[in-house]
Amino acid sequence: MPKQEQEVVLRIIRDVYFYYSQLKDPVLTKAAKDKGIKQDPDNPSKNSEYTLKIAMPYEDFRNLKKQKWVPNGGVFSNFPKAKEFSISEFEKTFHKDGGMPDFGDAEEVVLIKFSQKAMNASGREMQAPKVLGIKGKVQDHEGKTVNQDVLLGNGTKGHLQVRPVEFKDYDPYLYPHKVIITNLVEYTGGCGLDDSVGEDDIGFEELTEEDLENIENGVDDEYDDEYDEEYDES
Repeated sequence: MPKQEQEVVLRIIRDVYFYYSQLKDPVLTKAAKDKGIKQDPDNPSKNSEYTLKIAMPYEDFRNLKKQKWVPNGGVFSNFPKAKEFSISEFEKTFHKDGGMPDFGDAEEVVLIKFSQKAMNASGREMQAPKVLGIKGKVQDHEGKTVNQDVLLGNGTKGHLQVRPVEFKDYDPYLYPHKVIITNLVEYTGGCGLDDSVGEDDIGFEELTEEDLENIENGVDDEYDDEYDEEYDES
């Protein structure tokens, strides 16, 4: 297991689109699948992870890579495996039936993976990245209910809060910490998920700029202590 050297402040990547999000229940890691390991129904966290991908214009990706979010620098290991698409390739791959996000005048889109092990090396189950709505933490801008049980459809828009972690012998990594949904695309099937959850609910007070500041800095969050224990990239 890589030794964690230093953990720095939480950061936020704003106005991205989410794809292939698996945040309700953990899924087998690619390494486990490659070895032919099956998910244990009695212990689904073993050999599993919570995972998501974010899409952003290529220029935004270039700017993201310039961020000095760990003291000793280095390239976050999320980035080298990022997949680049032309706008037409991206639309054909993910939105051939419509629903293409607005990437402005971007000519290329980048898809980046973020994951968190569901169980650490000592057998302790890890919390899934928290899913919040931008309005009162429970709704998106349109009043759609957002919580941990809602399955995010491809093209859902929001902000990703990450925890940059630096290791002694390995490249640093950006772990997903919170997903803040601004515009929910409800999952309707077809991407390997199970069933769709989504409902309208009563109105809630909108988050203020101070609320967003707190989200970015990890203030007033009941999940923070759960994440201070250990991160495992083994």
